[in-house]
Amino acid sequence: MTPVEWFSLAEIAAAAGVSKQAVARRARDWPSREVRMNGGIAKQYNIESIASGGYSSALKQLLPAAPTPPSPENPTPDSERSSHLWRWAWTKSQKHRDIGQNKAMCLFKLRDLLDAKIPVREALETVAQEWAIPAATIRGWYYGTSQHPGVREHPKSDWAALMIPGWSVQRERKEIPPAAWDYFLALYLTHDGDTVAECYRRTDEAAKQHGWGDLPALRTFHKRVQSDIKESTRVYWREGEVALARLYPPQKRDRSMYAAGEAVVGDGLKFDKLWVKWPDGEVLNTSTGWFWADLRSNKILAYRLAKTENTDLFRLATYDLTAICTPTDAWIDNTVVAANKAMTGRSGNRHRFKNREDDPLGLLQLVGITPRFTLPDMTKSNPGAKPIERSFGIGGLHDLVAKHPQFLDRGFSKATAIPYAEFAQVVAQEVVRFNARPNRRTDICAGVKSYDEAFAESFKDATVRVLTLEQREMLLLMPEVVTASRERGEIKLQAGKGPHGAHRYWNEAMADRKGQKVVAYYDPADLLAAVTVTTLDGQVIGKVQHYAGVGFGDTEAGREWAKNKARSQKAQKVAAQADKRMGALEAAALTPAPNTPASIPAPGLVAPNFGQPLKRVANGDVVGPSSDPQRQRIFQENVNRMLDRHLAKTAPLKTRSTGANQ
Repeated sequence: MTPVEWFSLAEIAAAAGVSKQAVARRARDWPSREVRMNGGIAKQYNIESIASGGYSSALKQLLPAAPTPPSPENPTPDSERSSHLWRWAWTKSQKHRDIGQNKAMCLFKLRDLLDAKIPVREALETVAQEWAIPAATIRGWYYGTSQHPGVREHPKSDWAALMIPGWSVQRERKEIPPAAWDYFLALYLTHDGDTVAECYRRTDEAAKQHGWGDLPALRTFHKRVQSDIKESTRVYWREGEVALARLYPPQKRDRSMYAAGEAVVGDGLKFDKLWVKWPDGEVLNTSTGWFWADLRSNKILAYRLAKTENTDLFRLATYDLTAICTPTDAWIDNTVVAANKAMTGRSGNRHRFKNREDDPLGLLQLVGITPRFTLPDMTKSNPGAKPIERSFGIGGLHDLVAKHPQFLDRGFSKATAIPYAEFAQVVAQEVVRFNARPNRRTDICAGVKSYDEAFAESFKDATVRVLTLEQREMLLLMPEVVTASRERGEIKLQAGKGPHGAHRYWNEAMADRKGQKVVAYYDPADLLAAVTVTTLDGQVIGKVQHYAGVGFGDTEAGREWAKNKARSQKAQKVAAQADKRMGALEAAALTPAPNTPASIPAPGLVAPNFGQPLKRVANGDVVGPSSDPQRQRIFQENVNRMLDRHLAKTAPLKTRSTGANQ
């Protein structure tokens, strides 16, 4: 293409009467080239992108300033009609423009012969022989037909464009006043916006009031919407961001990397087209099943049915799944049921509920299954794109059960509700038929095998993880974080708590867990059974028995309680004695002898008390400053006691003689 077909953002914006930013937003996906302009690098866009990107009206100002398109006579379109014709021509491919130019060369030859006064028939025959084209066809090109306007009345400079395929039905492009077009787009490009016809009527009323000029016909607006508004623009404004995301091609993932039973995908399916009467007499149209399907083969491996979708349904279906295989990964929705703490607690990519330090480890992780959650943001992903979703859609399990011959003219109302036993039987039959249907069009089945065959082919060579009975039984229980009492380690469950208080559980091992938080796994269907207690990180402590309340005057229960307490204390005494293998006498014999206290040496010098001068005389009396005999006697006794205690520990003090005693 020649350089005249490329224009910068500034040139396009000036010609269209909009800002550069507005053009730049539309030009993000346009083909472009980089050129040096004004000492820097700038992008330029071709004419085809400008026309198809909603700025075809700008070509009217752009093309006259550029060199004329290639034609046999290098025409210079100067009229409004010619300008529109050539703008349309440059929206076509180079192949179509070459066809138009070749036809124009043929017509130029015809025109030269006619100008030389050659009869029309002879001139047509001459050109037809030279160009190997029927004379009638050339005549139609020149004089026109009902399908083509002909080139006779047009300047020769426009013939190359007139002969491009498609112009025969092309009409001159009628211009819409810019203000009216902008007002129309403001009405049409809105969420759940009105029809083109209604937007046109409102635009026509506004144009008359504001003096925007006469509007072309409604048909012109219909065509302009199709030609000037990109599909992505229409979808984004009228249908929303989620619909816009659907225009992007989906990502295809290879599931052959997993062996059969190594990864599964699960989801709930509500049979909302059928009313079902449950064994307790309740009639509902919310009957739901949780289904687990093998990710590689799409085979339905396990399922459970319930009145509504809940955690127990999810848990029990997983219990059934582990009877066949224990997958490494499980893909599930990020819903309240699937992403609950009981099943997926402490999972790193779980975006439901508030994570706490004392959350229990989820049951899936306890049995070695890693939960994988689908993105809940529909603008970036499609939560309904899991493989099992396609098993539920049109022609899937939902339709197979709802349209089963056994349910004809039944189940559409409460009065015609289907008994649960019959409903469950049909679901089981349709799951078997669904898995056995041949010629499945998946990459694994290759249009030949059924889901059953694809699963069996891989499963026979797969390494299958099998849980022990104790591990599987964990899936029959529900966890609850409780705090053992500080007195004896007793735990109480909030589950099943009634007007008479919570259920209590205790055994001797719980005494070591006083004041600690533990996880109690209980059977929701039997709260009187023993519970399995673990630490928060899943370390099993053991089975803890239930302690039920009894009647206040039940003496038999009192005797049994006393017997059990005596047995427990006796057993604990025996265990305590066994733990203490050394008696008191043996410990005393091994106790080291006490150390002899260190002796206190005699002081080098005893200083006298000059404030209260005392002296010991020969008879042991102490002479003091007081002249009162009674006080002197008491004072003497106190001093004698202190001196006696000191002299008993040290050498005798050297007495000092005063002048009065000498």
